[in-house]
Amino acid sequence: MKKIIMCIITVLLLSCESNLDQLNPNNITTETFFETEDDFLQALVTTYMPLRNPYGGYYNARSVEIRNYRGDDVVTRNDTEDCYQIYLFINSPENVTVQKMFDECYSGIYRANTILKKLEKADLSEAFINQIRGEALFLRGLYYFILANEFKDVPLRLVGPQDPETFPIPKSSQSDVYAQVESDLQTAAGLLTVEPLNNRRATKGAAWAFLGKMYIYTERWADAIQVLEPLTQSPYSYGLVADYKHTCDLEHEYNKESIFEITYQQVGSATDRWGTETVNTMMTSPLNRFFSAADCGGYDICNALEKLLNIMLSEPDKDGNYDIRAVISLAWDYPGCMYFNKPFTESISPVNQSKIFIRKNTYADYLDRDKAAESEFNEKAYRYSNVLLFLAEAYLKTGNKERAISYLNQIRNRANLNLLDSSTNETAVMNDIIKQRAIEFVREGERFYDLRRWGLLEQEIQSTTPERAGNFSRRYYYLPIPSKEIQTNPECIQAEGW
Repeated sequence: MKKIIMCIITVLLLSCESNLDQLNPNNITTETFFETEDDFLQALVTTYMPLRNPYGGYYNARSVEIRNYRGDDVVTRNDTEDCYQIYLFINSPENVTVQKMFDECYSGIYRANTILKKLEKADLSEAFINQIRGEALFLRGLYYFILANEFKDVPLRLVGPQDPETFPIPKSSQSDVYAQVESDLQTAAGLLTVEPLNNRRATKGAAWAFLGKMYIYTERWADAIQVLEPLTQSPYSYGLVADYKHTCDLEHEYNKESIFEITYQQVGSATDRWGTETVNTMMTSPLNRFFSAADCGGYDICNALEKLLNIMLSEPDKDGNYDIRAVISLAWDYPGCMYFNKPFTESISPVNQSKIFIRKNTYADYLDRDKAAESEFNEKAYRYSNVLLFLAEAYLKTGNKERAISYLNQIRNRANLNLLDSSTNETAVMNDIIKQRAIEFVREGERFYDLRRWGLLEQEIQSTTPERAGNFSRRYYYLPIPSKEIQTNPECIQAEGW
């Protein structure tokens, strides 16, 4: 699953521009390629790839940056203009980083559509066809979930190759796109296996988990409970790892808390990292450097705000210590803090010691100062802790406070916090869900979307920098449709407010 075969990428990027009546038998095309199981498996590899491609992949560099930058808990520098514009809420439809995210999602959708079309005539075993179809539908559903969540209303493309005459289509409403996500993920869940065929591939649990997330985002609380609660029971074996550090270190990837991970590995070439997907595309990520201190070989691009640290330290654990998630997720000047295997005040120069560094998914516990490396930390696209906190929220919203507390307490227990009891009122339970999500998912790109769906985004942005607060308006709830799409698809109109 790690290597891409260049001819397969070429096949899946083919358009219908060619009108030749005859096929060259020496060339691989979409008409001659999809014949064997190996053909379909290789095509499936390329359908996962847009999730992790460096420039626009939703779980790699630029997209991870802008998913974090739009919240209220980090600060960034102006090193990358497009990302800094998004952070300041001054981005436009010409923003290249947004364009790349949009393009990668549709690239993945195109590849999934091509596989689904070719499976209709495949002379292969039913079991194999069901597995490949399930993964292709899962990926298409995930890509459309990303698009609807980021851009709201988007074109809904459900067929493979399109000629220029049929390419222009209008946007579908967010609700219609979510309906397609629901259909794709439900069907995928019915086809996929509980146990992964390998750690990098989608499972039945992953399909239900993302569907549950969509239900939470659309406030379909009962539906969320229906699909998420089974993930807490047999035949699923998900659970919280005992040590929070194991959610973000190299030794415990693909553990029982992992529902879907994006794999990174020290293979491939850095050549053209930000360009075209190739046979030897680098399979590491620069994210470690983005979040690591410049004094330790990183780029010092993104740091935590004091607001985040205050949230994380607002409740000591049962032994009077810092919440362990703060110590694992952040590095700051406190007694005993080790950062890149030296005391914080030795690793960090005096001028930078007031900063709060994000240490999660960096080499701060592995390497010495000045050696921040290319990252092979997997990106956790979905952890079981999200299931528990979503269930807590859904039960609270449907009037079952006791059940909500039982799920919330699993998160608190892992953090060695005092457990809530049944006398805790509903407001306090909801406030703790909000706080636990802020602490649990530092750097994992959940915060902005949580604040938006809770109706808290404006007030929390006001507590960041005056410049950001002054620029913010409701149009920044979603990203604009990229200008390139408007130009090439005249049926597509720009998002409201843009």
